[in-house]
Amino acid sequence: MTSAFVLRPSLLALPTSDASTFQPPSTNDLLGDWWIVQTSLPYWRDKRNVKITYTQLANDNTATLSVQDDASYQLLDSDKTKMIRGINTLSQRDQPGAWDWRGTGWVKIVSNHWKILAYGPGGGEEMEWLLIHTEKSFFTPAAVHVYSRVKTALPRFVKDALVDALVDSRDLRILLEGVYEPQPA
Repeated sequence: MTSAFVLRPSLLALPTSDASTFQPPSTNDLLGDWWIVQTSLPYWRDKRNVKITYTQLANDNTATLSVQDDASYQLLDSDKTKMIRGINTLSQRDQPGAWDWRGTGWVKIVSNHWKILAYGPGGGEEMEWLLIHTEKSFFTPAAVHVYSRVKTALPRFVKDALVDALVDSRDLRILLEGVYEPQPA
């Protein structure tokens, strides 16, 4: 069984000349709720029900598009929902589908650069999953995350196809092979 998906060419070092070949999903496709169903980031190991909600911010008369994200989750031993809020702006430093994140409130000092590496449909025509790469930051290691519109992990054949497609990127293959599933409800 195969799965059709869109994969960023030359994933880690995308030359400017190749940047136009990757068409990331539109900002409208990004908006809404996404479950982190697989990740290599150690931070989520003791969390469950990890969900990212993207909301477009009102244009403040700047040319930079901004999207708020609310990462909600529960600790494994608690029913209380916690949240981390950040603001994402389209990155001006490199490729299409790349964003710069900065926390708000008590995490305002935290920032990160992330990009969409691949995306694809679920059962219908809509984009239903994203493969995200976050760069190493002062507080976190580099990581990959699989976001899904539904609270289930990618089918194994999709993950295997992604790993196979990453033949030129040893570091990303290692990250993707090391993903785990945060605890469900």
